[in-house]
Amino acid sequence: MKKYNIQPQYIKRIKRVRYKRIESNVKPNLVKRNFNVDKENQIWTTDITYLIFNEKRDYLSTILDLCDRKIVAYQISKFNDLKIVIDTLNEAIAKRKDVSRLIIHSDQGY
Repeated sequence: MKKYNIQPQYIKRIKRVRYKRIESNVKPNLVKRNFNVDKENQIWTTDITYLIFNEKRDYLSTILDLCDRKIVAYQISKFNDLKIVIDTLNEAIAKRKDVSRLIIHSDQGY
């Protein structure tokens, strides 16, 4: 390699962080599979999924209003972390100002 002045390329491995589920942080299921709502801003659901473009993974966080089944807010990020969740929630609250007595339902995965 010295003879041809070739340098190796190293792939940086990302260490995966494992989060432990803390049972005291788990909230009760207030929705109880009742996904039919008659007024806006009563129940929002949220989830994160990943999208693959050009062999790279991006994450999509969405918030859906169960009344009209429309997306209230969404964010795309290169990382699946707490920031994407908070940014999506802040965007949704900014769009729909009246969020008193709102229930946000998720699978509590992260």
